[in-house]
Amino acid sequence: VAGGSLEEVVREGSPVGPAIPDANYGQIDRYAVTNESGQVAFHALLEIGTGEVTGNDNAVLMRGVAGSLAVVSREGDPAPGSEPADFLRYAAEAINNRGNVAFEAFLKTSAGGPKVFASSDTGIYTDSNGELELAAREGDLAPCQDDAAVFDSFREIFIAENGDVYFSAFLSGPAVGSENDGSFWRWRAEDSKLLPVLREGDAAPSTNGAIFGAFVDFAVSNDGLHALTATLVPGIGDTNLDNDSGIWMDDGTNGIPILAIRETDTVDLGKEENSAVAFLTFDRTANVVGGSGGYGKVINDAGDIIIRTTFESNASGVLLLRNTPPSP
Repeated sequence: VAGGSLEEVVREGSPVGPAIPDANYGQIDRYAVTNESGQVAFHALLEIGTGEVTGNDNAVLMRGVAGSLAVVSREGDPAPGSEPADFLRYAAEAINNRGNVAFEAFLKTSAGGPKVFASSDTGIYTDSNGELELAAREGDLAPCQDDAAVFDSFREIFIAENGDVYFSAFLSGPAVGSENDGSFWRWRAEDSKLLPVLREGDAAPSTNGAIFGAFVDFAVSNDGLHALTATLVPGIGDTNLDNDSGIWMDDGTNGIPILAIRETDTVDLGKEENSAVAFLTFDRTANVVGGSGGYGKVINDAGDIIIRTTFESNASGVLLLRNTPPSP
């Protein structure tokens, strides 16, 4: 490796070490995340029959540095929350520069506990405050909603430097349809409170009566500044087929995203004529999960966003949308 070195963190068949004596790693999941201190987090299966590993406790979530990995959670451990359940498998994780993790896990029925159904067998968990806590679980009521919506499934996870956890989720319920089932959430570490950020069908900030149609993608910086690409519903407010997409960002003041740029906005390219935006988005091309590591960076800690765009002239380009003026 030019200018650097390779260091093995984990390999299928290698011993787990003191964290689980005499056990060996089995299959290692294809996703792993890291922070700026070189700590990693990943989930894996353990080799049944090594140590005291059985088919009931062979999934594990690990964290640490090469040569010093510790167990964050293991299949069969009790999952925190109001309804008893045990961890079964791990699906996604994120890690911040303090070493805190947030992860999605599948659950199973605990001994003597209520049956875990497919509608309640997944949750988002974090150790931002030291011990593992539940952020959200399938089947639980989504806070601050007036239509009895419940969490149906979860998508990407981010964890900020202060321990706040951000994730997107699909909702379900009698009054929930495709027009309002997408949502974006923040679990606040300070008081372990889950807060809605935005939901499909909500009024779109900084528009003339437009409402959100679908959330396409989102990203979060280490400091918790967030940005998302979304479509708007044509025919409502000032929305038509030419301006039904935009990017909203948190400016660091009140946590409510404001409109950063929208289709048909004019961009000053420093030429005789400005160019109108015909298409815009941002792309995260690394892991499907992540935090301070694992994602291509599209928003930095100043709130600047990198955007891929196509202009009405059909020319394509990349724009840096600055939240603050550049330094001289």
